[in-house]
Amino acid sequence: MLPFENGFHLIDYYFISYVNTSRDVLRFNAERNESIYTENISQPLIVADPDFDLGCCSHLYHRPVITVDKSMSSSSPKEEASETIKRYFPRLRETRKEGKMIAQMLSVKPVLGKSALEGKIKLCRSPHIIHLATHGFFTPRPPIDQYRPIYPVSSVGVNLSRQKIYDPMLNSGLALASANSKFLGCDQNSKILPKEAEDGIITADDVVRWDLSYTELVVLSACETGLGEVNSDGVFGLRRSFVLAGAETLVMSLWKVPDEVTRELMIEFYVNLLLGRSRDEALRIAQMYIRSHHSEPFYWGAFILLGNVGPLKHRTYRTCPRA
Repeated sequence: MLPFENGFHLIDYYFISYVNTSRDVLRFNAERNESIYTENISQPLIVADPDFDLGCCSHLYHRPVITVDKSMSSSSPKEEASETIKRYFPRLRETRKEGKMIAQMLSVKPVLGKSALEGKIKLCRSPHIIHLATHGFFTPRPPIDQYRPIYPVSSVGVNLSRQKIYDPMLNSGLALASANSKFLGCDQNSKILPKEAEDGIITADDVVRWDLSYTELVVLSACETGLGEVNSDGVFGLRRSFVLAGAETLVMSLWKVPDEVTRELMIEFYVNLLLGRSRDEALRIAQMYIRSHHSEPFYWGAFILLGNVGPLKHRTYRTCPRA
């Protein structure tokens, strides 16, 4: 978005992409055994329009916002971290159309609504392409005075630790089916919610445990998926977790873009990708297309590409378990 004279921007002169570290470039063109690749890769996984309420709390749609009690006790760091991301996720209706159109282009069946269950989605090993059209979130590090000890007091009255809970890998993620269950007070241990729903939130910490060793492209069509905690080791969050899980390339956003504009950008991106263009070129063309209709950088500058920029390789896939 960097402006130049006469109304031009940096994107007019360059193809732009990111890497976590310069050594990543060395592995982009590494040769891989095609037979091993075909044996381990799954068909594309397209997830869109999850049923965040999962039908268990339809009468509470207009429930007022809940204020989280920071003094609530938790039995684990993940449970404690989940209190900082307790929120209501409204439905994203445009994502259903986006998911159906992209799935049709890739000749697969999309995972929509009640089928977008966290447990079943994580069973899919190394999908060739992952497209997740849903809500993303990133909770910044809170002020130090809002932290509380992991261990309060030992049996003899000695404070065991003054360390505070904050893990950026637990405080960034994506919302799936049943993501609103905790917000709306639904009992996840009841028979209302299927076991595969889990907590409806796939955090960056969950993604690290997902086998994406042969996944070429992950598209996070959601807001704030490119954000994370910055320290001397890089950016901690979804972008780091997908790389650690094995994904070659990520397309993600830095802020929320209107759903309809996002859908148009994504369709244009996949059209050019399937024409054999490189991943960075396909994204640039899609951004320029949106720019021709919406000149403000807010609409076309949010999405960035991290990782391998080369064109996708077409392969046959094994069947992926689905909901």
